[in-house]
Amino acid sequence: MRVTIQYFKVKIIRWTIKYGEQDIINVYYSGKYARQAYLKFSNEYKDASIIAWILGLPALPLSMPIAIAIWSTAGGIMFQGFKLSDYWESTDYQYFWIVTKSNYYYPNVVVPGITLSSNFEIYLYNKSGHKYYVVPNTKYISVVLPTGSLAAAAIAARLSESAHKFVNEHGQGWVYVKKG
Repeated sequence: MRVTIQYFKVKIIRWTIKYGEQDIINVYYSGKYARQAYLKFSNEYKDASIIAWILGLPALPLSMPIAIAIWSTAGGIMFQGFKLSDYWESTDYQYFWIVTKSNYYYPNVVVPGITLSSNFEIYLYNKSGHKYYVVPNTKYISVVLPTGSLAAAAIAARLSESAHKFVNEHGQGWVYVKKG
């Protein structure tokens, strides 16, 4: 696992203002752990697509556009699931490398002339440099949980908090994290 933090700065006259950061969280599985991670991830994709299809059914009598939107989401999730098997094959079934990249702009810092919107993306990476996007970079997503919902800015803030905690404990180099 490796976490890197890079700060966004702007220099105004004599002052340098930090107005945000980019947190990159790399998790790399190899050997039997790679297969376990792939299977867990692909099963979660399947479950998410089934749930989205089921959620579209009650919406059908209420609103056809809403049902179609939900089913389109399910189709997108299923399509990404197919891409996931392409990714796994591209690694020769040897590793599973997932990257979460977050651009977190501090809410209490205003930089004149710059519009800031925190965002994040999640992708799988192979050694030839190809990215397989799980969640493409988006600013306007919200995740609905049983305990409430989170906007992209809140998710980016939580990712930043986790990144800082990891870096404070382990530094920014690759760290072996024993699983199990």
